[in-house]
Amino acid sequence: TIFTNVVGAGLFLAGVNIVTQNTLSASKKAKFVNKHFNEKFFGKGNEVTVKAEQFIDCTGDGDLAFIAGCNYSKGRGAEHELMPPTVMCTVENVNVDEMLDYVEKHPEAMRAMSPTIETKSGYDSAYFKADPNFVFVGMTDIFSKLKKEGKCPVERGNMIAINGLHKGQMYLNTTRLLNIDATDITSLTEAEIEGHLQNEKLIDMLRENVPGFENCYIQERNSSSEAFVPSFDL
Repeated sequence: TIFTNVVGAGLFLAGVNIVTQNTLSASKKAKFVNKHFNEKFFGKGNEVTVKAEQFIDCTGDGDLAFIAGCNYSKGRGAEHELMPPTVMCTVENVNVDEMLDYVEKHPEAMRAMSPTIETKSGYDSAYFKADPNFVFVGMTDIFSKLKKEGKCPVERGNMIAINGLHKGQMYLNTTRLLNIDATDITSLTEAEIEGHLQNEKLIDMLRENVPGFENCYIQERNSSSEAFVPSFDL
């Protein structure tokens, strides 16, 4: 991860004690003793207790805050509906120029897929060509057509793609996993497996229907979430 390779390495060289191969232990609530929280972490058959006045919850789902006994609300409305997660993948051999040429000739590809989403002027092929670090949200015309034909394997009205670090590389964030509770390990496991299956079908669809993706392939799939927790001697 970026943290381990860059930030973690810098802290390690500065003399900070770093522990990455672990996850939170939810067997007991965090204990508050003498103005310090004692939190347990588990990994590789070892249980480690970290004592600190403050912890920063970087779990993404508020796991640490929950274990510490903080008040929380979950989801939206009476059904506690949660935002669908996604499984990203790295795709290689994309002809980005061909993709953007299509967008230039078909402005409807950038049409907002929902009346609640505003697409400002200037978010077009010229913008993408001027900024190599662009995030692309489009191909609405193609996705809408394929959904009507029953040929779209994802429950989404467009493609989300981040231009990669080198020519022909893109990071796809286009899968959509409905009715998943990311705070439940069984549900999260189901989402990860389904996300990988969706990506395989999505790539087939892109090759056949989206200009620039005819010869693309999946270079890397997201792995399961890994927790990293810096351990400080205080």
